[in-house]
Amino acid sequence: MTFTAAARAEAEALSSGEVAFELVTITHPDLAGPIRLAGAAISVLSADPYILGVTSGGEDFFFVPFEFKAPEEAEGGGGTATLAFPVWTLPGGDVADVAAALRGLVGPLSVAVSVFTTLDVDTPEETFPPLAARVAGMDGERITLELAAETLATEPLGGVIYRPGLYPGLFESR
Repeated sequence: MTFTAAARAEAEALSSGEVAFELVTITHPDLAGPIRLAGAAISVLSADPYILGVTSGGEDFFFVPFEFKAPEEAEGGGGTATLAFPVWTLPGGDVADVAAALRGLVGPLSVAVSVFTTLDVDTPEETFPPLAARVAGMDGERITLELAAETLATEPLGGVIYRPGLYPGLFESR
């Protein structure tokens, strides 16, 4: 992971108080809106009810202690990542609403993960390629998503030799 010079200087400074953290956005066409998670409690988003989180890019991300394991490079394509977080309550909702919302979905979730520093919560230091949740599990207290990178690098090559008879859309008609 590559950080800017300013972020590296703050991280290496003794007692700087600056930390790196992830912001996660989970989306799906059937969700009422995106689920936004923050890996750090930078500010108070609401006093009643008391909600901690981060405001980045004009959007509120709710602090939830989650674990994110970044995708590792795998031979032959993108690697897999994992995201695990506790079953929690959306502000104004009941305790099981996140689990119930995720349980009723058909098709993969889209997951966007960016790394920020407290130096600048609006400019990401690192943004991972788009991830899709292929496998989801819940053990009663934690929800775990197995994520796969969706990159064009993992797509198969269409062909080595392009011929007009096989690929007419690539050639000018006469």
